[in-house]
Amino acid sequence: EYAMNYWKNNGAPAEKLLVGFPTYGKTFTLQSPSNHGIGAPSSGPGPAGPYTREAGLLAYYENNFGGAMVWTIDLDDFTGTFCHQGKYPLISSLKKGLGL
Repeated sequence: EYAMNYWKNNGAPAEKLLVGFPTYGKTFTLQSPSNHGIGAPSSGPGPAGPYTREAGLLAYYENNFGGAMVWTIDLDDFTGTFCHQGKYPLISSLKKGLGL
């Protein structure tokens, strides 16, 4: 939200700004496995995945996660009248992209 508002407040037309959904996750190696709370210090990137082969980066298919999630559902265009792209355009795009 900060980045989108930054660009909009500095003159970028809102209709030209797009929200991205990454298909990867950043990983880190903790300095101490017992210290894993928010803000825990890291000693560097996590191990490379078998497909990305890049330390600290895993593709969505390398992490064995179940799919995608959206929050909050009530802020998608649930009536289909605002965006004029049918009901739930963002969720529908994710569903189609995941082959569901």
